[in-house]
Amino acid sequence: MKRLWLLSWPLLLAAAPADNDYLAAGQWQSSIQIEGASLDGKELPVKERPTLQPPRCVKNTENKPMTFFAYSEDPECQTLSLNAGKGQVTMSGVCQKNGKNLTTIEAKGDYHLRDYSMAYIMRSEENGHKLEVRGHMSGHSIGLCPAKDSNADDITLGNKNH
Repeated sequence: MKRLWLLSWPLLLAAAPADNDYLAAGQWQSSIQIEGASLDGKELPVKERPTLQPPRCVKNTENKPMTFFAYSEDPECQTLSLNAGKGQVTMSGVCQKNGKNLTTIEAKGDYHLRDYSMAYIMRSEENGHKLEVRGHMSGHSIGLCPAKDSNADDITLGNKNH
């Protein structure tokens, strides 16, 4: 019986559930939609259509939720808190200029293997004026990274210090 247990142990390990909490590797297209904005409490007109972001290439080592959502292309922005797992994500961050906090962002939403959707609020205060922008950001996998895509070889999300 002991021998049977020892021989079957590798098979039992292989049959254990795999960690499937990740987003698809490959090229992702994201968009940002501003749904409302106010300056010192007064509502401002907003743009009707979402703004498409440049596609980004996500490698297999970068598709875990904590790595995927911590990524920022803006060197002046950093993630302050992030909780991502089991299809849910909440995050907050700050963008600074010359060491001064200019903009804070809070976002909350959900993700699946090939898409994500998050509501966000950005707040900033400059020269005594308070600006608040509310909206929605979403993204979806659009397939494999192009072989000659400049991002395909250069971008490594894990190297970002966020």
